Amino acid sequence: MTSKKLDDKIKLTARTVNVQIGQEVKVILKLYDENKKILKQKEYKEEVQENTNVEKRFTILSLSNELNIDSSKVKYVSGWIDADDDGEITREYEKEVWIEVIEGEEKITIIVELPHSKETGWGAKGLAGHTAMAIGNRFFDYGPDYSNNKIFNEEIYQADLNQDGDMEDNVKIDNIPNAGFYFAPGRPWWAEMIS
Repeated sequence: MTSKKLDDKIKLTARTVNVQIGQEVKVILKLYDENKKILKQKEYKEEVQENTNVEKRFTILSLSNELNIDSSKVKYVSGWIDADDDGEITREYEKEVWIEVIEGEEKITIIVELPHSKETGWGAKGLAGHTAMAIGNRFFDYGPDYSNNKIFNEEIYQADLNQDGDMEDNVKIDNIPNAGFYFAPGRPWWAEMIS
């Protein structure tokens, strides 16, 4: 059994027996759960090439999408090419190939803001601005939502932003004592702004 990630390119090949070039033969791909119970299967017709080979190219992700299966449930895939077009696996020259789905490793990067030399308080500790991380190629950033025109609902932020003793107001940054970047509500910045 070989192991592949969801987006690895897979090429299933077989040399045909007693089948003419240009003729079509069956290729059957099956998706299985962790208990090797079939989730779904798909039958394809592939044409025999000039070198009498038949091949089927796919990724597990594209196959699960085509069959409308949640790819996180797919733990095994099997494939079989009917090389002699008789509808049965012939032991001498055909076999069902099994593939185990493995999770790929992803690099995780955490970005910590260094202390500012001219800052005091949280800024001196490096916590006045953004906190960010990257998972693989995806970047996530969280920072202050410092906008003079925006109205912040205290109930949503679960904070007494204007420090009047309740969490029921809608306030602007100008109405938040000592707001600046130090006490501004935060928000995710990914997929919103150009960096």
